[in-house]
Amino acid sequence: MFCLNDSYMGLDFGFDMDFTILQDDPEREIIPVNKEDQDAVKGPGLVQSMLEAQDDEASGDESSEDDLDTLKSKLEKAGLK
Repeated sequence: MFCLNDSYMGLDFGFDMDFTILQDDPEREIIPVNKEDQDAVKGPGLVQSMLEAQDDEASGDESSEDDLDTLKSKLEKAGLK
């Protein structure tokens, strides 16, 4: 094992370890998971969703114009110009 520290010089170190790798833990408890949770894990993460939203905004100039027209009409209905 070699540990690296990206913030402080001189705190990097290495040492040898002996350990045993098991194929499968005989005491492992498999917790049931519902389908909704499985689908949430398979879907895009928060950062990926935000990046996709930014891409959609950048490529969708027509939708932003529609949004602007909608906002203008709402402001006019509220008596603001």
